Amino acid sequence: MVVRGGDAKPVVVSRVLGSGEGVASVPKKLPLFRGRLFSILSGSDDLVVVHGSRFSGKTTLVRTWLMTDPIPAAVPVFVELPPGGITSDQYWGRVLSCVCACAGITVIPHGRNNFDTLSSALAAQNVPIVLMLDGLDAVESAEDRVGELLECGAQLRIIVTTRIGGRWHRCIRGRPDRTMISSDALSFTVEETEAFLRASAVPRSLRVVDRITRRTGGLPALIAAVCEALKAEGVQTSNEPERLDVLVDSTVDTLVLRTVATDPVLDPLFRATPVSPDVVPRWCRLPSPYRR
Repeated sequence: MVVRGGDAKPVVVSRVLGSGEGVASVPKKLPLFRGRLFSILSGSDDLVVVHGSRFSGKTTLVRTWLMTDPIPAAVPVFVELPPGGITSDQYWGRVLSCVCACAGITVIPHGRNNFDTLSSALAAQNVPIVLMLDGLDAVESAEDRVGELLECGAQLRIIVTTRIGGRWHRCIRGRPDRTMISSDALSFTVEETEAFLRASAVPRSLRVVDRITRRTGGLPALIAAVCEALKAEGVQTSNEPERLDVLVDSTVDTLVLRTVATDPVLDPLFRATPVSPDVVPRWCRLPSPYRR
């Protein structure tokens, strides 16, 4: 099943996740209003693939869902985005370390490799585990490995975030117990943008909210950046469409440039590509280390 679209449900919660290797700390308070998507993550499907482009809020969705303490009967294990150049065996070794730390596993069965050891360790547990694997794009044969884990006999659910749909579509096709949350479901609706701005103490008229949503494509990270720009402008910010468009476009350009500058793959490509003159000044204004 592929899920598209979304609804708005404002909630604010306060909780700090435990930290450890591969387990990320998150802010104490975040505006949460993605009830329908949260219910999918909390459901009974053994595999949920959160698929979206850069800036679509995949990781934020999963982390903020965790802040609601949605699975009290299960052990949540969040494994962070793997670093570039990691081998498959190294990655599953990181996952094994996270599972052992979160589930309190002290006796680890030894397998032929880290993945086999992980499978055995999961199968030996008598408590449900929800394994969240962030950013599996660079892990070789990740789709096959996830499928094998779901068949290892463990009480296991897996949530994956990825920018590349590819073989994940084939993993869920024809499987009613598997779901993909698509890019358009991750995008904010006008109502969600309005709720986010209001919760961030920068309320705007519905006409302005609609313009921001359409100009950013509803991408949560871009809307969050625009929200910060509106805060910086303060009450002087005009609701005139032209001025608003300039603020939104400038904010988005800066965020994109910053992201490119810190990406080891995109940065060389950007530097080798001719850019328009108006982009160069914004690039030069970026603080170190973005101007590498």
